Amino acid sequence: MFHSLGIFIVSTVYIPASLVAVENLTLPDLTKAQDNALAIAAAPLLGKTGFLLGALFSIASALNATLFGGAIQT
Repeated sequence: MFHSLGIFIVSTVYIPASLVAVENLTLPDLTKAQDNALAIAAAPLLGKTGFLLGALFSIASALNATLFGGAIQT
């Protein structure tokens, strides 16, 4: 049950964030931004605060992927 809840929570966060990034930036801009694409995508919508929140979300998602990716391999 807890796995399903976790997947639901993560999906409700990641899917809208991805949609915002795809709708605010063109594909060349997304590929050029790479690591901070969410921060750059949030900046036109929310200004400097959006850039900061996008950067923090990017860092959190990268850290999450690194931690869980390493945990699965061991």
